[in-house]
Amino acid sequence: MEGTDDERLEPIRMLVQRSFQLDPDKWGEFVSESSNKTVLTRFMSSPDYQLFFHLQPDSGLQASLGLPSAAQAKVVCVSRAAQEGSGKAFRIHEFSRGKALSGLVGLSEEVSCPLLSRAADRSRWAVGVAQDAMKLLEKQKNAAQVVEAKVEGLTFLPPPNALYNQDDLDLFFARCSPDQGGGCHDNDNSNTSGLVQDPSPKNLSLTGSNNSDNNHHDDSVEDCSSLHDNGCHVNQNEQKLAVARLLHACEETVVEWVELVSDFLQQDWSGLVLDRQKPVPSEEFSFWKNRLKNLLFIKDQLLSSKAQQVGSILKAEDSIYWAALQDLQRHVQEGGQRCPQDTCRDTCLSVCLPVCLSTCLSVYLSVPSGVREAEDITLHLTPVQQKLSEVLEMDFHQLKDNVAAVMKAVGLLWTRSEFYCRPRRTVVLLQEICNLYIQLSRGFLPGQEVIGVLVSERGPVLQDIRLVIQTLQALKAAFYEQQTQLEVQNQNQATPPPSWTFPSHLVFFHLDTFLKRLLSIQEVHLVTARFYQLDQVVLTGASGTLLTVGIQQVYQDFLVQVRLLSACSCDPTDPKDQTFELELDRFWEQVLDLETRLVSVLSKALEDCSEVASAAKLEAVLQQLRYVSREGGVALCPNADRLLQARDDITHTFLLLDQTVSCYNQVVGGAMEAELPLIQEQLQQLNDTLSELQSKTWICKGVQEQSQEVLAIHSSITEARVNMDAMRSIAQGWAELDLLQRSHDSLLESSVNDHTCRGIKADGEQLLSLTQVNRRLYRADEASEAWTGYLDYIDDQVQDGLLQLLHRALRFLTDSMNPQQSGGAALLAVSLQLRDSRGLVFEPLIDDGPAAFLKTIMRDVYGTCALVPRISIGRHGDYQESLRQNPELCALEQEVMTRLLQVKEEAEKLRVGLDRYAHLWLSDKQAVFQEFLAYSKPLAVGEVEAEENPPSLKDFQREIQVLLTVSSEVTHLDEGVVLQGWLQVDMRPFITCLLSIILDWKDMYTDFLLESATNSLQQATQPKDRGSASFDLTDTILLLEAAGVELPEHLAAKLQ
Repeated sequence: MEGTDDERLEPIRMLVQRSFQLDPDKWGEFVSESSNKTVLTRFMSSPDYQLFFHLQPDSGLQASLGLPSAAQAKVVCVSRAAQEGSGKAFRIHEFSRGKALSGLVGLSEEVSCPLLSRAADRSRWAVGVAQDAMKLLEKQKNAAQVVEAKVEGLTFLPPPNALYNQDDLDLFFARCSPDQGGGCHDNDNSNTSGLVQDPSPKNLSLTGSNNSDNNHHDDSVEDCSSLHDNGCHVNQNEQKLAVARLLHACEETVVEWVELVSDFLQQDWSGLVLDRQKPVPSEEFSFWKNRLKNLLFIKDQLLSSKAQQVGSILKAEDSIYWAALQDLQRHVQEGGQRCPQDTCRDTCLSVCLPVCLSTCLSVYLSVPSGVREAEDITLHLTPVQQKLSEVLEMDFHQLKDNVAAVMKAVGLLWTRSEFYCRPRRTVVLLQEICNLYIQLSRGFLPGQEVIGVLVSERGPVLQDIRLVIQTLQALKAAFYEQQTQLEVQNQNQATPPPSWTFPSHLVFFHLDTFLKRLLSIQEVHLVTARFYQLDQVVLTGASGTLLTVGIQQVYQDFLVQVRLLSACSCDPTDPKDQTFELELDRFWEQVLDLETRLVSVLSKALEDCSEVASAAKLEAVLQQLRYVSREGGVALCPNADRLLQARDDITHTFLLLDQTVSCYNQVVGGAMEAELPLIQEQLQQLNDTLSELQSKTWICKGVQEQSQEVLAIHSSITEARVNMDAMRSIAQGWAELDLLQRSHDSLLESSVNDHTCRGIKADGEQLLSLTQVNRRLYRADEASEAWTGYLDYIDDQVQDGLLQLLHRALRFLTDSMNPQQSGGAALLAVSLQLRDSRGLVFEPLIDDGPAAFLKTIMRDVYGTCALVPRISIGRHGDYQESLRQNPELCALEQEVMTRLLQVKEEAEKLRVGLDRYAHLWLSDKQAVFQEFLAYSKPLAVGEVEAEENPPSLKDFQREIQVLLTVSSEVTHLDEGVVLQGWLQVDMRPFITCLLSIILDWKDMYTDFLLESATNSLQQATQPKDRGSASFDLTDTILLLEAAGVELPEHLAAKLQ
């Protein structure tokens, strides 16, 4: 190529510029360089080269005839089109630096192999060179695929290189031709639906890919029939050698595949934990996810066209490896049981493999793995993974409440998964969960500072340590609880899964070690906190100053040891770090020496001490004498030995005295004013007892007996006060009771609540009983002034409770009778009746009904007070008499009566308003009708005479219409009216009666017209009787129908 304007470069320029988004000037600069010219010239002069482009940050666009090793990002490969006359001169491939291996594989399959396979291309090569190049290219491609698969964690099964030797394939095809009498045969007529879809050799292809989705085929490959039709003749020896080479390559490939798949299937996740590594659950989740991915990848390869070609050759030649290949695929899919002898692998893969491969392979590959197993485990591990993901998002303070849910998820995994319910696998998962909680615990604690804070602020860190210990102990408890639940479930199932019978120490090996370390750290904090109490100890007595100095010296020496321990640079929360254990042992040795020194000081101090405050400080010191239980056979001085032997007695005495002082303070501090006169003697006895105890030392006798006296007095007085609280609670509880209540129709019940009354009566009896119990507890004289005052105090409490009870009941009445508060809910009900003799009346009458009812209710309300017997013996009358004079209750009672008067007034207004219809029931219908017939209208009041004027049909129509209008008005009256928001008036009896009266009036007019119509019709049907009719027959009939009158059948028949 002589210049940069070669037209053949135009397609390449366009491809490269578009791929790298280059400016046109950049391409000109690129082709002007001599090195680039040389590369482009060599590529254009030969169809066998591939041209690679890439961008360098410093030098720009670069080109080479080989894969660039310095490429930092995208690489573009340009090659000649594989098919001549396809319309495309070049083929372009793009891949990133990380996908270079995939790019090489793609180039080999889509470009290089088709180029070398074409007869036209091979003719320009020396004999055998094209085949060698093809073998080398396939070998490099397989190596690239192996490396690529390893990078992605996958297992690549390389196909045999012999499949790309076209000469051997042609000879194999010729041997398989029926006309050649070849040795290819198929002795297995069974239907093989798994590995090989079509075992006939015609499926062999030179360029077939190992991937199941590769659809590239080489059109230049000639099948066996085409070779025969063209008269192919091969030398028998060469043919046998070619078939042998091809078969040998396929058998070697099967052996290699077996080794690769077997190495992968033997990977055991549980081995990591059993080898004392400490993985967490997320690592196992990733392991099974990747395992499933790899198994599916292997499965796809075993179902690929290349694997089918290998199987076709093996089956055609009746090779024993054909069965081995089928076993391989079956084990990948399903899995089996582990081989009982690990040594079988060496036997299976030795030189004797061709003899016993099928038998040994079946045993060797029987490992508990496979696609079905991985799918099952991955599916059922998901809930555990989700629950642990939630745990990782929680605050550490929430972990303790969620450990049971984690163990439940593991239990469900055990019962639901077909392949995970193995003790080894479950133990490993539980260990991983423990490791996760250990990590979370160490992340929550401040590391080295858990000891460093001993010289500063200890409280918060100690609380955190306790929280971690409680959380981890809760995790163990949840495990045992889940273990128990599984055993219970198994008892109720016909075919139960196995229980968790594996030893728990296998699960908690690392957790227990970590817990032991945390308990040691907690003990250091607790001992340090107790020793710090020595700073406040000041002893009294003859040798108090000297003894205090001795204790303070022990305290200062202890501080030195604490500073040395806190200065340790290691992480105390790391159980693997033994440096802290060494420092801790040294610390306990020093503490043991300090405790020994402390004993001699305490021996003398306790003999002289008689003050409770000092004794309290010394008691705290005594708790520090922990070395006696830790160190056996320690020789102590006589005083120390005597002190330690009496330690329990001294501790008991101190606690007893402390309780005595507390009881005294409770008796004196909690005394009521009404109670003081009753306990004067007991208080004096307590003062005398305490004064005597203050004069004694810790070695004196009789302390326990005197303390028991104080405790007995405290017990009786406390019980009496509890009874008083119970009586006060009973009386105060009455304020919440309901004496009055509404019935199912929301109206007031006719009497007070019987259940409430029975309860109040029982309360009164209990009050009386409790007062008698308290009299015995106080040992009071029933006639004494002190006891009478005490009863009056209780009587006031009871009366106040009853006052609240009555106040609640009467307030219920006033609120229910208040229009602003009742909400329209009626409290009582009456009905409005129309009586012949009395006219409109309420039943019952307001005075005789609601008024009397309310008075009876209020009397019954006050009567409930008489159910409680009077507590006071100096006050006369019962509680009902006392409360009758209460101003608050009298005011409420008066308000009820006022509401009653108001409703009476409104009821009278209602009755008066209905008097507009009174003429209907007060007038004489017959007299009024006779006046109407004579004068065509009723006479007015006071009108004695009038001019006679018989009524017309229109007059009848007028009177009937008036009655119909009144009837409609009455019909639309409210059926019920609520007066003053609480008295419900039932209007229905009045409405019904009035409508009946109106109907009688109407019937009087319509009957007359009906008779008139009958007469008129009679005259019309009998001419001899025909006379003058009073009304027009047709108009009369229409008026009657308008009035709703139905004609008699005989009259209707005559009309027809």
